[in-house]
Amino acid sequence: MFEVVFRNFKPQDREAFRTLNEQWIEKYFQLEEKDRQSLGDPEGQILAKGGHILVAERDGQLVGCCALMAMPENDRLEVAKMTIAESERVQGVGRRLLEHVICFAKECSIRTLYLETNTKLESAVRLYEAVGFRHLPPEQAKPSPYARANVFMELQLHPFLASESALCEFVAEWEARTLPKAQWTHAAHVAVCAFYTAQLGHTEALRRMREGIPVYNLAVGGQNTADSGYHETLTCLWAQIIADFLATQQFATPFAAVESTVLRYGQERKLHETFYTFDVVADRLARREWVPPDKTPLPQDK
Repeated sequence: MFEVVFRNFKPQDREAFRTLNEQWIEKYFQLEEKDRQSLGDPEGQILAKGGHILVAERDGQLVGCCALMAMPENDRLEVAKMTIAESERVQGVGRRLLEHVICFAKECSIRTLYLETNTKLESAVRLYEAVGFRHLPPEQAKPSPYARANVFMELQLHPFLASESALCEFVAEWEARTLPKAQWTHAAHVAVCAFYTAQLGHTEALRRMREGIPVYNLAVGGQNTADSGYHETLTCLWAQIIADFLATQQFATPFAAVESTVLRYGQERKLHETFYTFDVVADRLARREWVPPDKTPLPQDK
């Protein structure tokens, strides 16, 4: 069986996008005027307004799709018109598509995803809950153009950026080694390092990251060996990148500095490839001690 490929919408997808969505809407509800507008002209009603459409394709056929609608706030998008072909629903394609959509949104520096659905769509609601969406009371939801909407949900893509107190609590959990391993993402690394750098400077931030990461790895069941766990070169590289970024701008508060740094670098986990060839950064020496870049020097080294 051909693998499912996730990609951006193309003009030739227009008919399949309309058909897939009309099938599920008409099965459970009825088409509304807003449906007719967006499904009849996805380029004009979604893409031209700052939104996106992502699709799942198998063997040249669209088997799923999801739109990300622009919202008044630049850091929010609405998940809409998400559906999977009936033949694919036992294959886990829906979850994979949604996870792809979430990763795409993060890469666009989006902080919050919002959606509206209906209690009839029990499987969809369970899927949204499973990937982290939380229910909103109706009074916190935006006015909906759909009569069928009676469930409102949102997903904070970086929960530690919800407020200054949320960030402080997040760092405290990491320091106490109680932060769940699943939350120790690349963006979390960036946030903690930026948090220290903004308040204590580069040298102290690097010291705390050097000491903290290996201990945290062990606390959550990991190891620090010659081939896994703590990586000295990558830790030093990222500490320097973050320090350079913060030094070039002025921020009103440390929280604002962290927020800006995460939105800039939170999804750049492969940025080291700009500076290092694979063999150098993968070598045990680079994991054990600082090795200068062999492809592109850091700005202060030029």
